[in-house]
Amino acid sequence: MRGAARPRNYLALAATVAGITILASWGARRWVERELAPGVPVRVLGESFRLTRGENSGIAFNLLRGSPLATWLPLAALVIMAVYLATALRGQPIGALPTGLILGGGIANLLDRLGDGRVTDYLDWGVGGWRYATFNLPDSAITVGMVLALGLAVRATNAPRESGHTRYKEQPR
Repeated sequence: MRGAARPRNYLALAATVAGITILASWGARRWVERELAPGVPVRVLGESFRLTRGENSGIAFNLLRGSPLATWLPLAALVIMAVYLATALRGQPIGALPTGLILGGGIANLLDRLGDGRVTDYLDWGVGGWRYATFNLPDSAITVGMVLALGLAVRATNAPRESGHTRYKEQPR
C-alpha cells in the first residue's frame, strides 16, 4: 500500500507549497499596494535591489499588454503545466516543490490579474544603469519552480535505469 499513498502525499505537498506561495504573494502584494507609492524606488540593497511598485497589464516583459490573452494565455499554460508536472514528477517526492511553486505563482498572478487585468510588480534589481524588468513574488516562484523542475528532469534522464533484466546474456568463458 505504500505506493498507493505516494501520489496523495505528492499532491498534498504540492498543494501545501502552492497555498503558501499564494498566501505569501497575496500578503506581499497587499503590503506593497498599501506602503509603496507607484514608481518611487525604495532602496533595499543600495541601487542593486530596490522595491518599486508598478503594474503590468501584459505577460512576461509586458508582452500582450492590455489584451485579454494576457489573462487567458497564462491560464491555459498553467493548466497544461499543472497536468504535466503532476504526472511527470509524481514519482519523485521532491517534485512536489517545483509543482507547488509553479502552480502557486501562476494562481497568485491570475488572482491578482482578475481584478483589473493587471498584476502588481515590485521587485527591482540591476547593476549600474542597467535595470532588469520589475517583477513580483509569484514570478520568482514560477522561475525557481521551473529551474527546479528542469533540474529534476535532467537528473531523471541521466539516472541509470533499473529495468530488472539485462539486454544480453553473459556467455560462459
